[in-house]
Amino acid sequence: MRLSPEQRTRTPLELQIPTGLMPHSGKLLPALDENTLWELQLNSWNTIGSIAAFVDSENNIMLLSHNVSEKNATAGALGPLSETGRISNGNIEPKIIEQPLETFHRGIREELGVDDPAQLGLETAENSHWVINQWHQGEDMLGHDFYVCGVSFVVFLPDEAKAALLSSWRETEEISSLHFTPIEDILDGHLDEPLRSGVKPWLKQLNDAQLLTRDSTSRRALDFSSVRRDIDFNSFHDIELG
Repeated sequence: MRLSPEQRTRTPLELQIPTGLMPHSGKLLPALDENTLWELQLNSWNTIGSIAAFVDSENNIMLLSHNVSEKNATAGALGPLSETGRISNGNIEPKIIEQPLETFHRGIREELGVDDPAQLGLETAENSHWVINQWHQGEDMLGHDFYVCGVSFVVFLPDEAKAALLSSWRETEEISSLHFTPIEDILDGHLDEPLRSGVKPWLKQLNDAQLLTRDSTSRRALDFSSVRRDIDFNSFHDIELG
């Protein structure tokens, strides 16, 4: 279903979230299946991906300086680590769908150049969960609004993990530098650098859900053991929902 010009002018436009993507406390990320992707398509979503907020011990958010690309028109625009999910090619059934944690794992490798994300020592809150962000990524070639179903969540960087990240990351085709910025400065607009569109409402949504500040005693190591290492997701194509 395509949105009419009248629908596209409504502010804000809220797309329906499938039941399978509704947050559950204590579960960091949802599971994706073909039914969920079909529901997303029926409700005018264009694709789905993972968007991660990295928070250090001083409650700073890590933002990445993005190079110009199809997804980013402004050189140096700051935004979170985000990656579009992927799905297997061809007509072979059942489809193999990259799960949000796998998308995040691949994003760390591709955008930050970190070979083994599991070695960083990332943490999550014991009772954490995700939120679904309706990320407006501009318009497609036909002038229709393009909406990403952003599975958004928070990972924490203890001092050791932050040091490991800063020593192991490298400049990539998409990212030129890392910035650690107080959450309040982003929300209040006290930045000299440009922000990618969607960053402030995304961060506000996480902040309103009280996911950005957690007692360090209630955290646990982020477990990447469910990532399927035998599947080459780079050979898949981005999830396109029409």
